[in-house]
Amino acid sequence: MSDPSKKSFDGQRRFRSHLTKSALLVIGASAAGLLLTSVALAIGSPTTPTGTRNPAASVVAPTLWTTPQNEIGAPSIPTPGGAAEGAGAFDSIICPTASLCIAVGGDSNLSGTVATSSNDGGAWSPGTVPAGLPEIKSVSCSSASHCVAVGSGVAIISSDGGATWSAHSIPTSNASLLGVSCPANTDTCVAVGVTPDVGGPLNGAIITSSDGGATWTAPTTKFPLAAIGGVSCASSTFCVAVGTQILVTGDAGQTWTQQFVDGGTGVLRTVSCSTSTSCVAIGVNPLGVDKSSSPGFEIQTTDGGSKWSDVNLLAGSWLVNALSCSNTGDCVLSGPSPNAAATPAWTSSDGGSTWSTDALPSTVSAVSSVSCYSASSCVYVGRSGANPISGNYSSSAGWSNTPVSSIFLTTVGSPS
Repeated sequence: MSDPSKKSFDGQRRFRSHLTKSALLVIGASAAGLLLTSVALAIGSPTTPTGTRNPAASVVAPTLWTTPQNEIGAPSIPTPGGAAEGAGAFDSIICPTASLCIAVGGDSNLSGTVATSSNDGGAWSPGTVPAGLPEIKSVSCSSASHCVAVGSGVAIISSDGGATWSAHSIPTSNASLLGVSCPANTDTCVAVGVTPDVGGPLNGAIITSSDGGATWTAPTTKFPLAAIGGVSCASSTFCVAVGTQILVTGDAGQTWTQQFVDGGTGVLRTVSCSTSTSCVAIGVNPLGVDKSSSPGFEIQTTDGGSKWSDVNLLAGSWLVNALSCSNTGDCVLSGPSPNAAATPAWTSSDGGSTWSTDALPSTVSAVSSVSCYSASSCVYVGRSGANPISGNYSSSAGWSNTPVSSIFLTTVGSPS
């Protein structure tokens, strides 16, 4: 890695330390287990999310904040993942094959960490990443060998299944990238996140690549971008991005359209598109802070994002933030535990229309990300108290969990 790149990483530390710790209720990641993150710091009032309310249903169409808002007393909710002093964690996982998985996150020094597993999350090996890398928030693989991961002001690429990584610059260096998607067998990648905005909530950021993440451009939208936390691309052209807006593209991210839900919905954290017509998106419900039986938010589309409908999640699912749909029918949903009880998971066999409750091992206190290669093969990452863990699901053995603390004891960096 060249000296200018080192300086760029170093220059991002102060920014990312401030931004990632206060970013998004469900879009940002918390630290050291279950750090409390303010709902309003990044997304504004949870009752008036930008871009998710149908203008026809309101007297005034939704607009971005243009003046500072009173955030005193805003509810705070715990979300898993993220690095903190004395502890590390995985923020994201992807399994491009039935056995190979790549997980990314940060160590106790807020330095980027990558690890790979060749046995479906049963054991992990650290990857080699550029020195000075910031915490990595999301990862996606277009094949078993080619993967792209993103973080604050940086994108990294691996061409050997996650063993070694190289850094690549992005056009919006002050963006904290929180999601990336590179559809299978394509060179398309789309990354999303947030950028700082003085006097209001965070703005949104979108960047795209047509060469597998080597170079990136920032498309121009005809409307302001509010905070975006997740993206899913089902093909080389079709993607959906969610956060305080619902955005759909049919040309690999060059142009985007805003979509709405009749009656509105809350802020969305994660989206999973199993095909170019079928997508499910979910988010945390801040009302659960005071009413633990509150359900989380879910919307789904079966027509390529032109029309979205609300789905009633089960009671007590208000903290959901991890989602993976391996096909149009089978989906898995989870998040952190709201109390000392075992962290719940939910499974669906009808594309997220209905859900059944399934408990993870009792030692699991939070799930930050889940990746399902098939209905019978899923791997998750999260925490057991203060310790990072991973685990998997098989149709024959159910859910398991494995400690991964050793990955975070030493940061493996490149010699230059």
